[in-house]
Amino acid sequence: MEGGGGVSLVMGLDQHRAQISAEWLDTMTAEVSRARVAPADRAGVRKFLKRFAGEGLEVALEATTGWRFLVEELDRVGAEVHLAEPTETSGLKSKKKRAKTDWADARHLRELLLIGRLPESWIPLAHILDLRGQRCGCATPSRTSAPSGSSASRPCSITTASRSAATY
Repeated sequence: MEGGGGVSLVMGLDQHRAQISAEWLDTMTAEVSRARVAPADRAGVRKFLKRFAGEGLEVALEATTGWRFLVEELDRVGAEVHLAEPTETSGLKSKKKRAKTDWADARHLRELLLIGRLPESWIPLAHILDLRGQRCGCATPSRTSAPSGSSASRPCSITTASRSAATY
């Protein structure tokens, strides 16, 4: 997290093709809330995120299928977005034997973001993604309204996030 500049909500998102699990912490009241977005498409995400517009939202999500359209929708509501590198993020889980759940994954991302240990991937600037998409001719999420995870909305291998962390 960056120096507390108006951040009042910290969220972890665990995204899948069919649903997205969200868990967020209100840093002013310490209240933890959860929600599930299903289907995991642009319209559903936009409706869910509407309540967070202008609220000082900071979000962590993994660089897996569907990350780009989520980042675009989070940008629309003014959220500060952190894209986590999936393998390194998973490696930071405790060794305790617990059932893996979407809620636990969302909480893990939120907690790593809170303590400043989220292994971040680079989020290319929009104009770079658009240039790369044009070069390869793929259908990227910003050019289609297809649901996240459908073949029409998956980013091609050229537009996926880099494994190297970046400071921004």
